[in-house]
Amino acid sequence: MTQEWLELADYLVRRVENEMESYFKEFDTFDKIIKQRTKIEPRDFGLNNKYELLIYAAIKTGNSKLLSQYIDKKLERPTMNISKAEYLKPEKDEISEVEFLTKIKELGLQAIGTTKITAEIN
Repeated sequence: MTQEWLELADYLVRRVENEMESYFKEFDTFDKIIKQRTKIEPRDFGLNNKYELLIYAAIKTGNSKLLSQYIDKKLERPTMNISKAEYLKPEKDEISEVEFLTKIKELGLQAIGTTKITAEIN
């Protein structure tokens, strides 16, 4: 490698470390993710996993309202640039994203309900 490539690599490593470190300081707990969720919420439905992060944080913080909201938002539109009819009918070997997200919503709401019941008992 030439010296320029090593300098570029060093620069890129430092830049990624700085940006990642500041991101994880800002969002280092599920409560912080939920409190600052408007900074994370996608502005469009590009291929990203921001809703998955928010769904997981909603489950971990016991926020059933946000859990329902984010899963319903995910179910509104397909993740890929295909028609809604194609999205709703997966190939025979594929997992139905609609069924999967519906089940995640059901299990998440059950988990939140169980956590609240346990907290009330204790």
